[in-house]
Amino acid sequence: MSEANRTEIQAVIRFAREQGFLPVVGAYHWNVGTYGRPDEFLMYERSNAVAVFRGLLDDELIPSGYLRKFIEDSVSWLRGGKLEPCDAGRYSLAIDASGNVLPCSRFPFVGNLLESSLNEILERFDRTAITVCSDHSSCHRLDGRVVGTIFRHPIIALRTTRSCRS
Repeated sequence: MSEANRTEIQAVIRFAREQGFLPVVGAYHWNVGTYGRPDEFLMYERSNAVAVFRGLLDDELIPSGYLRKFIEDSVSWLRGGKLEPCDAGRYSLAIDASGNVLPCSRFPFVGNLLESSLNEILERFDRTAITVCSDHSSCHRLDGRVVGTIFRHPIIALRTTRSCRS
């Protein structure tokens, strides 16, 4: 979500649900490395974003389970709260088609599976940089925070599957 499209979010989510898609809506953020490049057109006031996300929750447009938790977490982060830690490089990692391994797609690769063992590559991950990114970002990318959240909240994850089928 950005200032450019915040008035359209509910209509897009209704359309997605009618078509059988899962509505995943997140806040645009511009504060973390190459992942979050500043773009004046997309920036917003946090209070505007909170109002949009609260409306999605109040109108029950977001199904129960992880997707709803994602929105609740976004509201918390936009209000200045902290998210649960990102688990990039712990529960998940990214490997590109050439065998390059990175803790998540926000970070540069730290080794290649054709040249080093996975254990060697895992030892090269900059855990401090991952923690700093996690502490200063609303990122909910699949390759980090999402996977860890599902492990920490398995019942919520199960509810997602059931609610999206109906």
